[in-house]
Amino acid sequence: MCTCIYFIRVKGKGGLTPLHHVVRTGDADLLFKFLEVCPKGIEDVPVFHISVKDKFEAFQVLVRWLIRSRHEAAQRWEKEPISWADMEGKTVLHVAAIRNRPRVC
Repeated sequence: MCTCIYFIRVKGKGGLTPLHHVVRTGDADLLFKFLEVCPKGIEDVPVFHISVKDKFEAFQVLVRWLIRSRHEAAQRWEKEPISWADMEGKTVLHVAAIRNRPRVC
């Protein structure tokens, strides 16, 4: 377990974490740093959902990070985040279709 879990993955109001906030603001450098120190943060749903809704640049950082990651779960992460459902039962592809984001697909 990464020690940063107490900061990056702590849920605040609305169940969002600092990682979710960084995705929402689109700070690519800070997002990359968060993922480097706490790779399991990528598993926090709805990280990809938020990036598709709010910041395509953040989505690109998440995908690039997944491709380059050497974490033991990286192969699984490359396939699974797209199928993870948010609180409303929507996957990342559902959100992309609803928001008319063809570049995500």
